[in-house]
Amino acid sequence: MMKDSHSISSANAHAIFILTIAFLALTAALYAPLMSWVIILSVCAVVVRLSVYLGWYTKLPETRTINLLSVLTVIALAWLGWQQGLLLSMVNLLVSACSLKLMIIRTKKELLQLFLSLLFLSGAAFIFEQGVLFVLLYSIILMSLMVGLALQFGSNSSIYYQTKKLTILSLQALPIAALLFLVFPQLPPLWIMPSDQNSASTGLSDTIRPGDIANLSQSSELAFRANFETIVPAPPQRYWRALVLEHFDGEEWTISEQRAKQILRNKAYKKEFSLTPIGQPIDYKVYAEASRALWLFTLDAPIPANKTTQSKIWQTDTFAFRAEQPLLSAIAYDVQSYPSVKLNQTNKRFDQQLNLQLPKKGNPKTREWVETLRRQIPNNKDFAATVLNYFADPVFSYTLTPPLMRGDSIDDFLFEQQQGFCSHYASAMTFILRHAGIPARIVAGYHGGEMLDKQVMSIYQYDAHAWVEAWMDDEGWVRFDPTGVVAPERLTLGLEAALQNKDAFLANQALSLRKFKHISFFSSLRNTLNKVDYFWSRWVVGFDKEQQSDLFETIVGKITPEKLMYLMLSVVAIIALFLFILFAPKLGSNKREPSLTLYLSMVNKLEASSQCVRGTRSPTQYLNEVEPYISIEAFNHAKVITRLFVKSQYTNNIDSNQKSILSKMKYHFRKLNKEI
Repeated sequence: MMKDSHSISSANAHAIFILTIAFLALTAALYAPLMSWVIILSVCAVVVRLSVYLGWYTKLPETRTINLLSVLTVIALAWLGWQQGLLLSMVNLLVSACSLKLMIIRTKKELLQLFLSLLFLSGAAFIFEQGVLFVLLYSIILMSLMVGLALQFGSNSSIYYQTKKLTILSLQALPIAALLFLVFPQLPPLWIMPSDQNSASTGLSDTIRPGDIANLSQSSELAFRANFETIVPAPPQRYWRALVLEHFDGEEWTISEQRAKQILRNKAYKKEFSLTPIGQPIDYKVYAEASRALWLFTLDAPIPANKTTQSKIWQTDTFAFRAEQPLLSAIAYDVQSYPSVKLNQTNKRFDQQLNLQLPKKGNPKTREWVETLRRQIPNNKDFAATVLNYFADPVFSYTLTPPLMRGDSIDDFLFEQQQGFCSHYASAMTFILRHAGIPARIVAGYHGGEMLDKQVMSIYQYDAHAWVEAWMDDEGWVRFDPTGVVAPERLTLGLEAALQNKDAFLANQALSLRKFKHISFFSSLRNTLNKVDYFWSRWVVGFDKEQQSDLFETIVGKITPEKLMYLMLSVVAIIALFLFILFAPKLGSNKREPSLTLYLSMVNKLEASSQCVRGTRSPTQYLNEVEPYISIEAFNHAKVITRLFVKSQYTNNIDSNQKSILSKMKYHFRKLNKEI
């Protein structure tokens, strides 16, 4: 057991041990946003504390050592934190502080400080992950923290007893929490999370090199889900727009600086783009996973379906949605998409000027080829169709592992390698169209999706896709997808079907359940987990004012202030009744602990046999008083029962052995009955 110059009780040692394990689990859960050296510091702190707890080491680090580590930590965070952004820097600072505090805990006050810090850190963890499995993990961590606190400040030192008690209390509180979650007003946030533009994003990036999406397609992580209220688009039409890339420097495509400034200027003057809908809409709700990015996912051409969604997003004139804040947690939003709308409701002059930009030099073979072809085909639509047909040549192939493009990448791809992924083909076609004088740009997003049921679609990172939009006179922006020419299976059956080498699909994720869909057990397991996750996303993470209003209307009909008041009073009454049933004493019952009941039964036996009344004597005093009046055998049994009773009632040693103590008391009570 742990010992040093400041002696620590057994309860204290157990409490610190539990807090140590909880901190280790939190560090593992926060692995993604933590810097590597912070993780190393945390692991070192855990190793030090566990070594002391197990008796491998008897001295804690000196205070001056911890002070030196604190100074170095602050310097490191100040030096590297600006790269992480404010939020991630604060999380790294909190984890570092917990690590240092863990290594020097000697008093109850310090233990309480660590407990409160870990409690706050557990809450911060929900910012990054809100999936049902992570919520289950965080719940276990929170329960462990409460057990550790109870061991230190409670009346019992039993881990089993405290865990059982807290579990019962938590289960009793769960229905009340669920009820309050459903009826408590969905208020806007009291504060806004600090923007984290410097943090890495999950999924699509705002900078795309030809091979980036190929790398992303090796991930089976969920990107978002869509719940359709009307028709579900056919597989070839499932183009999920995320962001538009309009600047090319010869190597990579990025969001145009001019476009970014225009968006910021419009937001400053509150000039949001407004689409004029035409035709029948597709109504759906999107549940997007945390990506730490601003872009959202929609079918063309989208508008917010309600005011709640309108308050969350900003609609740009690239027909894309942007979130008001980076997606540090999951988000739900409602969309109406109008597929029959022509994408020409924008500033034509600005769009055309922006999307004819090309580097002045580079890719001479492509430029020469385009100039020759353009002289032969002056019509824009015919020219674009001819370029698509060029990619239909069997020499072009679709692969996740294209060779490295060197030097003039477009020339190398078109005339040498002639194999690549969707971003290779989109990049090449956009370059060709621009050099031919046709405004063109790359749209990055996702294509496809896996049906979870008849109306729910799951879109994964391996569905990432890039295609081309070109300006065609009065039609505006028209979609061209060279991938559909090279590998038509990609648009109808999905990525895996388009690959000649099926083993290349998710090659880096050998344990992904998606890889084992041909095995019925794993396919059923994956489907069940996806449905549970969708239910959680829809009814917990995505529960908003609109869903709450629908719930209230289902219960009380048309919502009025009077009906809301009666509903709230009913909820309060239900909670009060539930608490009364749980905690009100049973009428006529006088429940005692089993050991106390057994001891008092023994006292009644001894009083009847010896005519010696216990009165106010302590158990030991009464045993000594009654000894002359009973047999030696009866006294020995009574002595064992008394000792066990005192141990169970008056010492701080109730543990998992409690049942054994009661069993021994019952055994000696039966023997006592035979002797009296």
